[in-house]
Amino acid sequence: METEKKDLLNTKIGTKEIPKLKPSKVTIAGVSIKDKTNDGKEMKTSLVKILVKHPDKDEPIEMTKIKVIRNEKVSVVGLWCQLDEDGLFQKGSAISDLLNFVGVESLSQLEGKEIEAVEQSKDSEYLCLKAY
Repeated sequence: METEKKDLLNTKIGTKEIPKLKPSKVTIAGVSIKDKTNDGKEMKTSLVKILVKHPDKDEPIEMTKIKVIRNEKVSVVGLWCQLDEDGLFQKGSAISDLLNFVGVESLSQLEGKEIEAVEQSKDSEYLCLKAY
């Protein structure tokens, strides 16, 4: 049901909440690299987007963050493509943490693997991938 713009001034509050996905085991359906901003500008550092199939949603969802333990503290970090001088993913980067946790050597090998999606924090309803 589409509401015409002129009707928005008289529109009331609905009773339906936005559905929230619960933490769950997910299957990685694909991986892509984002290297341009939403307005088409080249990004200084590319971002990895992990497409996952959540059991409670028909369409795949996109994740760009993982939850890791660093210095005995749980952190949520973005999957930025940090490369070393040899052109490999930097040791200790979020991507290397994810690849090591899943037990693969490259991003393309993530497809089909299962991993847990967890809440980013108690204050955030967004999910990220658990890599610890």
